[in-house]
Amino acid sequence: MLILMKVLERLEPELRKLVENNFAELTSIQKQAMPKILEGKNVLCIAPTGSGKTEAALVPVLNFLLKEKDKKGIIALYIAPLRSLNRDMLRRMQEWCKVLGCRVEVRHGDTSQSERSRQRLKPPQMLITTPETLQAILPAKVMKRHLESVSHVVIDEIHELVSDKRGIQLAIGLERLRNLCGKFQTIGLSATVGTPDIVAKYFKIDEIEIDRGYKSLEIRVEKPKSVVDSIAEISGKKSTLVFTNTRVATELLTKQMRAVKDVGIHHSSLSKEERIETEGKLKNGDIKTLVCTSSMELGIDVGLIDQVIQFNSPRQAARLIQRVGRSGHSRGKTSKGIVLATDFDDILEASVITKFALSGRIEKTEFFEESFDVLGHQIVGLTLDYGDVELEGAYNIMKGAYPYRNLKRKDFDEVIEVLKRLRLISWRDSQIGRKRNSLLYYYTNLSTIPTYNRYTVIDLASGKPVGVLDEEYIIDCYVNSIFILKGDAWRIVDFRGKRVMVIPVSDMSAETPVWVGEDIPVPYAIAQEVGKLRRRISKLLEKKASESQIAKDMELPLDKRGMTSLIRTIKEQRSKGVVPTDDTITLERFIENYNQVIINCCFGTKVNETLSRVLGALLSAKYGETVGVKVDPYRIILTASELKESDVIDVLREIDPDSLAGILEKTITQTNLFRFAFVHVGKRFGVFREDVNFREINLKRVIDSYAGTPVYAETLKEVFQKYFDLEDSKLALETIRGDKIRFVVQNLTTISRFGLEEFKDAIRAEVPEKAIIEAVKNRLLRKKVDLVCLNCGEVFRNRSLDTLKFPITSKCGSWMVAYMGDTADVLSGIVRKRIRGERLDQQETKFLKRAEQSASLVYSYGKMAIIAMNARGVGPRTAERVLEMGLKDNDFFREVLRAEREFIRTSRFWKDRRG
Repeated sequence: MLILMKVLERLEPELRKLVENNFAELTSIQKQAMPKILEGKNVLCIAPTGSGKTEAALVPVLNFLLKEKDKKGIIALYIAPLRSLNRDMLRRMQEWCKVLGCRVEVRHGDTSQSERSRQRLKPPQMLITTPETLQAILPAKVMKRHLESVSHVVIDEIHELVSDKRGIQLAIGLERLRNLCGKFQTIGLSATVGTPDIVAKYFKIDEIEIDRGYKSLEIRVEKPKSVVDSIAEISGKKSTLVFTNTRVATELLTKQMRAVKDVGIHHSSLSKEERIETEGKLKNGDIKTLVCTSSMELGIDVGLIDQVIQFNSPRQAARLIQRVGRSGHSRGKTSKGIVLATDFDDILEASVITKFALSGRIEKTEFFEESFDVLGHQIVGLTLDYGDVELEGAYNIMKGAYPYRNLKRKDFDEVIEVLKRLRLISWRDSQIGRKRNSLLYYYTNLSTIPTYNRYTVIDLASGKPVGVLDEEYIIDCYVNSIFILKGDAWRIVDFRGKRVMVIPVSDMSAETPVWVGEDIPVPYAIAQEVGKLRRRISKLLEKKASESQIAKDMELPLDKRGMTSLIRTIKEQRSKGVVPTDDTITLERFIENYNQVIINCCFGTKVNETLSRVLGALLSAKYGETVGVKVDPYRIILTASELKESDVIDVLREIDPDSLAGILEKTITQTNLFRFAFVHVGKRFGVFREDVNFREINLKRVIDSYAGTPVYAETLKEVFQKYFDLEDSKLALETIRGDKIRFVVQNLTTISRFGLEEFKDAIRAEVPEKAIIEAVKNRLLRKKVDLVCLNCGEVFRNRSLDTLKFPITSKCGSWMVAYMGDTADVLSGIVRKRIRGERLDQQETKFLKRAEQSASLVYSYGKMAIIAMNARGVGPRTAERVLEMGLKDNDFFREVLRAEREFIRTSRFWKDRRG
């Protein structure tokens, strides 16, 4: 009460009255933060959802607005990552501001033109907006003038911003704002932050206030008999949020739930209108259960939530705290959550994460630093802010933002060179300025969030959907591309908008699509803890401990059914072999269609992804064939015909931790992962338009042309940060090299089978290179060919290559026999026309010349020449290049396959499609 009285003493009379009427007592975070914010300090407030941290920031800011009532322009900015949060905040603020006589308005992408015009003429004292809209109004002539008055900035859900490039963009945006209006107070709000000190530095915040004990969490893990029935029973008539980890899971679960209960659905792919309608229904009580993704993690106002259900492991403790924190929103209420875990991996992982969450142990927050694409966009923004800008001044503004504090002048100058190359800035002496393209580029790239297009694959014969491909894969596809989906090979015959029409084929020389993963990566620390739990349970079983003794010793927030399932699985594993744990890696062989080795290693998603790529590269070099890789947080699955467990162990032990980055870089630059990242980085730089059709350009050529530039370097950085973990991978390798981990080779066991089930389709799709080459060899040798004598026009029909004798001699005695695909009759006609002494037209002369090249190759190389020219898109010129290499056996067929793929990849750019 004493702190409340002290706070009230500092408030303006009208605000003091409002606070007295609405606050019986201050919450913990309000007691900690309000006095400091009223003093004008920059404060980061970290407290659970519903703890009153928003009011802790807004009461002091409203007080400043009242004190500065006569000041013109925008005095305070309230920045939130979602438009829906903007809408909620506007509703909450309008009630207070109406009483206080303050003007507050919202501005984002959905704001009408009339509202924007009104704001230009009469700006609100407080503007609620998004990071992207701040970027939009910074260069705007009138709004920029209004922003000169800003003295307070509140950043809500700050953790959501710093974890991707929106945060780095906002950090520079605020630096541009400081350059415009001078110093301002910054207040950050968040429920969960893993590394508060870095987040504070990111936005130039001095003080950190953390309330860890405001309200309790009550979370348990259950293994349901039926997911749908359990959700229906648990939710009952209570207001319930059901979180899943992906949009696909949300759609499937909603469909199943609606058979037994009326539920709503909420995810980012739904229209704004649908989401708002669903939010309203939940708030009004028209529906009691809402199935959702992370779109509902943040503080969108949907009324009081009684409980949260998490379907399957939430993957991260911070995410679980954020989600469960949506319930028990009232002061003093407990946040209640239930995690429904369905399989062995999920039960262990969910139990560990729940234990971490209940003890407040959360993952460190990841940050982007020195992103060159965002830097380029912001440099162009500066030219729109001021016209001509001194290079030194622009460099200093960028370095003023914490993420760019270590920016080298060389890197800055190289980004300038890219912008000059793209004609996005002018350059004269030591100044840069705007160009005609600058405005369009800047405003079409306000968002750093990648957009993903998805394409439905349709079987042309049946008209039924086969599956879905992401734009990441479609970028490199074309008519006649062959790929493997769900274990079957398909040939693309047409593109119809976002539908890919295909027909089934038997050709196994196909590519496997790569999908953009929505799923959340499991951190190294959590995967290691899962391994420790396996080890502890296994040791207790070794000592003949009972189930109740094990449950008591583990102290897991897990129901009896789940614990029984865990113990049964580990018992079964022990009966068949060794249990893979944090200090034991098992290698198990599986041979079905292909030869696979499953490496059971509890290193987490990103570490396993890192190690698998390096392992794949080194083993491929050793065997001379491509080694396929698939990963989950607890396994790496390798596929290759010659794979040996001893080789895998040797390579793992020999990897130098310091060489990881170099090997990875060489490995990933030729992958779809890199190409797709390049597309998004390229869009942010202005290399590509937003609406570019990647089937109409040669993407490889574009990428090659930017090698050695910041565009290429930024793509590498982004891929490394998003998909790999070098730091923890080095830790894992050091434990292996230090003999702190033992390796056990054994037959296929229960835990490995779980991984194989998960990767069932993907594993079938991984075709080792030797199998591909064998398929190519069989295809080319089986095909019957028609040959033509260039001396007399005789046609040798349906000759089988595997029985054909060389040299081939025609009736006229000539050895000049040509192979020209399925045009034998056309060629024979041209030869006979020439024999008759008739004049050949230009096309016929050209065709005959190519036939002579073919005959020369057949004469010199025999069957090998016909095999080469029998490949897709390989004519005499390309065949000659391949044949001159003097390759034998599989090396020859490997080069023919490479020529085929190169033709298919580039044929859409050629007029003459056969080389």
